[in-house]
Amino acid sequence: MRHTFQGRHATAPAAPAGEASVLDLGDCPDTPSGFEQGNTYACMCPSSSPAATIYGTAVYSNDSNICVAAIHAGVLRKGVNGQVVLQVVSSPPVFRGKTQSGIKSEAWPKPTASAFQFSPTNQAPPSK
Repeated sequence: MRHTFQGRHATAPAAPAGEASVLDLGDCPDTPSGFEQGNTYACMCPSSSPAATIYGTAVYSNDSNICVAAIHAGVLRKGVNGQVVLQVVSSPPVFRGKTQSGIKSEAWPKPTASAFQFSPTNQAPPSK
């Protein structure tokens, strides 16, 4: 599926019935701030992730780093590049903090403008 960019937003051709449209961004931006709620985006994370604070567990605040959150969620392994698929969703009332996959996420006690989660089909391959 080929995507075009108009201004700052990616657009995709209409998906076949029953298939969700995924907007391919190429390289992942730092955060999904400005992404539209209800949309699904795909992007590539590099093998080296920045030291960045993330908020939440399973559902992350819109100012959390996408690639660091992907490692935390178990979607990517640390030190490995790969594509992630994320969905922009409504913010929960609070974001729970938790240490997992070697990454610590922080708690945040109130909702944000939006949040994101990774597609259930996005799972890191088992470690060798």
